[in-house]
Amino acid sequence: MKTVFPDSAYGHGGSWSDDGWIYFLGLSGGMQSLMRVRPSGESLELIAKPDTARNELFFYWPEALPGGRAVLATLWRRRGASDIVAIDVSTRRIHTLGSGVRAMYAGHETLVVVQPDGSVNAVRFNPGKLTTSGQPLPVLSGVRTGGQGRIMIALSRSGSLLYEAYTPSNRIVRVARDGSAQAVDPGWTGAFSYATVSPDGTRIAVAAETNARTDIWSKDLRSGTFTRLASEGTYSYRPFWASDGARVFFVSDRNGKPALYSVAADGGSPPRLERQHARGVDEGDASMDGKWLVHRVGSGGGRDIYVAGTSADSAARPLVNTEAEEFAPVLSPDGRWLAYSMYEAERSEIYVRPFPDVGRTRWQVSRMGGTEPVWARDGRELFFRDSRGYLIAAQVSASPDFRVTGERQLFRTRDYVSDVRHRSYSVSRDGQSFYFIDVVPGHESQLIVISNWVTEVREKLRAVP
Repeated sequence: MKTVFPDSAYGHGGSWSDDGWIYFLGLSGGMQSLMRVRPSGESLELIAKPDTARNELFFYWPEALPGGRAVLATLWRRRGASDIVAIDVSTRRIHTLGSGVRAMYAGHETLVVVQPDGSVNAVRFNPGKLTTSGQPLPVLSGVRTGGQGRIMIALSRSGSLLYEAYTPSNRIVRVARDGSAQAVDPGWTGAFSYATVSPDGTRIAVAAETNARTDIWSKDLRSGTFTRLASEGTYSYRPFWASDGARVFFVSDRNGKPALYSVAADGGSPPRLERQHARGVDEGDASMDGKWLVHRVGSGGGRDIYVAGTSADSAARPLVNTEAEEFAPVLSPDGRWLAYSMYEAERSEIYVRPFPDVGRTRWQVSRMGGTEPVWARDGRELFFRDSRGYLIAAQVSASPDFRVTGERQLFRTRDYVSDVRHRSYSVSRDGQSFYFIDVVPGHESQLIVISNWVTEVREKLRAVP
């Protein structure tokens, strides 16, 4: 295996052209742009860069057209619908073909376009003129279009189709210590992630996928109202509450790179930027006294934990910065301890350090793997998931120094949504129950293969005026 261009490539596709170029997404001037390079790593070229003055944010899903003259891509915007574009490689001119979240060329002047709602259209496409003609023909529905521009579909060279079929069907459940679960609202379902309960226990903030974006919402457990708090970029996710419940913090790529923002809990004012970093900020936690923000910078390698005061002029500094991967930072209610997960030697474990003097020592809490640490509100327990999928309650004491005094296995959590890099559940005020995200039985996602699908689509398209 050879690294062609280090420390630059992003997900969301890549393509090898007939004339030997590799098209990929990389950074140019801090913006995620469309680039190409030779397999040797030589002749790196910028093909197209988003124009922020025109509400452009990212290029996703590049696909080199036959002959290498042009490249298809999705042009994602900070607000509003994304567009399918064809970029002339020689002139760098961008031709807008129509709205959509991903396009695939199926040969014989047939373009397949996925829409934000998971429906798929086919349309005639002239790869020489880079234009479409005729009316789009609906050919499929139910394709998963996840947040962050994740479009779960692929075409084989032989014309077969592979896609993930998914109907948003998650629900938030309250789980007692004995493992018994009850839906918070049986009629409330969606593509949810990262449920977190407010300090007073009356509201839940959650990330929800809709039309290929992930937004932050708040559910009032008393009135049942569901309010959108943040929606820009391809995703806003990983919410957590300020200690007074007045604001909700979250991570978003609305300005081209993941950063930490906050928004009024009632949604009455626009989000404001809290923390950013050259390597991106991908999660965080606020101290109960409202003075500190711990946050993890870096993703895909080189994850480290930083800290800053909550005032705008407070500079961030490294807190836990080793050769290992550190993530999921969370401060104890009294502000004396920092818990986090560290990946080292192909295993994640839970550690605790004194805060803010983290260099003094550290204690390992988990023994059989550990992710997603969460403190009880009284600070006497630290919860986490172990490598077998169980929720563990570690009893802790801080007198005279931190120590684990006991451990109890509570219940199995494999049926609930998880994220090894960030906590995806929340603890009630009294520490006797937990908020998890469940999948409604019978609505699990499926991988579907349709043989000779492209041939069928072409035949149908011929009949369209």
